[in-house]
Amino acid sequence: YIYFYQPKSYKKIVKKLNKMNINKVHVFYGSHTNDFDSNNKLYVKKVKKIFKQHNIDFIRSTTNDPDKDFILMSNSKIFIKSGGGYSRLIAALVTKKGNKVIIPDN
Repeated sequence: YIYFYQPKSYKKIVKKLNKMNINKVHVFYGSHTNDFDSNNKLYVKKVKKIFKQHNIDFIRSTTNDPDKDFILMSNSKIFIKSGGGYSRLIAALVTKKGNKVIIPDN
């Protein structure tokens, strides 16, 4: 499994979002540990920069409660999938509701 996509994958996503006239994204992210290390911070910074370069607001929406975040993400009209199991479950729910799932590198 791919648990995360390289930041360059998001260049394709922002082009799709621009074509759909999407100008903001709510981003949920965290860590399985209490240590959100410098590599994680750098990754988020790179992805945020890509969205900003394409005039898409990057809004950090994490509630710090995985269950609440799951519910919020499951109700997305458009969900950008990552590679983990949590994201796969959310993508399945979003699809089942008839909403759109965007998969990086597709």
